[in-house]
Amino acid sequence: MERAVALNQGHFFVLIGPPKTGTTSLQLAFEEFAGAGLVYGGAYQPRSRNAGSLAESMHEWILSQHISTVETDVTLKGHLQRALQDGSIILVSEEFFTVTSDGVCWIEKIGSLGKLLSGLSVTVLVTLRDPQSALPSLYQEVFHSLPFHEQWSYRAFCRGNAARCYDYDFLEHKLIAAGLTDIRYLDFDVLKKNALTTRHLFEEKDRFAAAAIQIGSHNPGSKSNASGSIRDVRPIRVENLFLNTFLGRFWTPGKAQRPSLVSGFLSKMSKIELRSGGYKKLQCPKARLRVLHQSYWGKLRLISTSNAVEEE
Repeated sequence: MERAVALNQGHFFVLIGPPKTGTTSLQLAFEEFAGAGLVYGGAYQPRSRNAGSLAESMHEWILSQHISTVETDVTLKGHLQRALQDGSIILVSEEFFTVTSDGVCWIEKIGSLGKLLSGLSVTVLVTLRDPQSALPSLYQEVFHSLPFHEQWSYRAFCRGNAARCYDYDFLEHKLIAAGLTDIRYLDFDVLKKNALTTRHLFEEKDRFAAAAIQIGSHNPGSKSNASGSIRDVRPIRVENLFLNTFLGRFWTPGKAQRPSLVSGFLSKMSKIELRSGGYKKLQCPKARLRVLHQSYWGKLRLISTSNAVEEE
């Protein structure tokens, strides 16, 4: 830790999500707030504006540690070290760090993130949202990339690795194991009330006199009831059985060009539904939800205790 302070006069804050916890709204707000003394490195919304951002470069570097075909900037870590030397606060927000993508599990991504940021003065920001509300939105968003059994069963999805990003105790354990030990939690309900200030983000490193950060509402999931348990889910077709099981490895674009016979077959299979789409009630298994809620409520108590100590 002493070495990190000596090397870097500034400080690096990285918001890792999890997804569906207000990250899109925060990214827009961070870009709007950035200015003297605060460098915002993305992600930028809409995502079409994110090309070349620091957030994208970091994510590609992480993917390159697991996928040999992904090109990355080998000088990225040195760039981060130099950027901190002028005393700036650098803020990056990228929920893809806690989303499985391109065949790389988010748990592996956290390990690589720790490797990238080792030796730097870093605080990890994590947004807290009731898992019962966040899980249906995540299921909708990542449905196309889920294994077939998790597409078919929301209950199986809730038990899988994709959903473990809302097990905040498990997430904290993985961060600490990766060497990212300075972790700060943000309450989703504070974001919804538009009550977030720079003090919530930066605490003792706040140089902005607890300035308000204006947050809007963006990218909500499609739902039909107040609790959010009834969601519009996609149909499952025969092609999912091929593309989202072990057979998909043979026909996934990018690995090899699909033979015309295979493409024709999948085109026909895309018209045959195994399960219709539409609004369905999504229920997480009670035992799983109990574990997720315990970790969520535990972190909320941690925030409350920290705020009470500061007020004293």
